[in-house]
Parts: sequence; structure tokens; C-alpha cells
Amino acid sequence: MSRHATAYVCGLEIADETARTVFLLLAERTIAQGDRHHPEEIPETMGLELQDHDIPALAEQTGLVPEDFRQQLRELKKHP
Repeated sequence: MSRHATAYVCGLEIADETARTVFLLLAERTIAQGDRHHPEEIPETMGLELQDHDIPALAEQTGLVPEDFRQQLRELKKHP
């Protein structure tokens, strides 16, 4: 889990509970290169490993059906 990505999402104060839950779950799966003891070395761009076959289990974790989870992903991709 990337605590940097999780802290970033928490700091956004997203009002929509579902979007926040999905984004936080994704942040927990984020891969960040660099030394965790030197956060200044963590790059701004972090990778996310998410495969289509992961979606049903992730959707279940958030209380959504897979298609609703995918819709949340599409909406999150629209925002920089």
C-alpha cells in the first residue's frame, strides 16, 4: 500500500462518499517508486496495477456492482 497515495486521496476531501471510497481503494493499490523514508524522492506520478478481472472483487469491497465500479473509474479518470 502506498501511504503517500492514501494521504493524497484523504487530503482531497472528496464530498461524494462512493467516489471517495473507490479512490481510496485504488490509492491503497498504488505502486510508488522511491524510498519511503525519503518522501521527497517519491515521484508525483504513481502507477496503479488494476486488471479487468480485479474489478468484481474490488467492487464488492466498496459495496458496488462491477458496472457501477467501472462507472466510478470512468468518472475519476475525467479529473486531473
